Amino acid sequence: MSSAIAEVHAGVRRGRARLDRLARDRRNDSPLYPQYIAATIAKLADNDAVFIFNIGTPSIWAAHLT
Repeated sequence: MSSAIAEVHAGVRRGRARLDRLARDRRNDSPLYPQYIAATIAKLADNDAVFIFNIGTPSIWAAHLT
């Protein structure tokens, strides 16, 4: 593997580790991190669950202004 690809992989691993730390049990922390909420939902959901996310109102307003 080239050194450039190895550097990218190392960066992805570091980034993933930071996100995984935010997904740990933080129910008593404020604010709640989205990573924790997503990890909790994933643990509670069935294996064949399907999630659909809305892009939200700000995107709709931005579309009106362009």
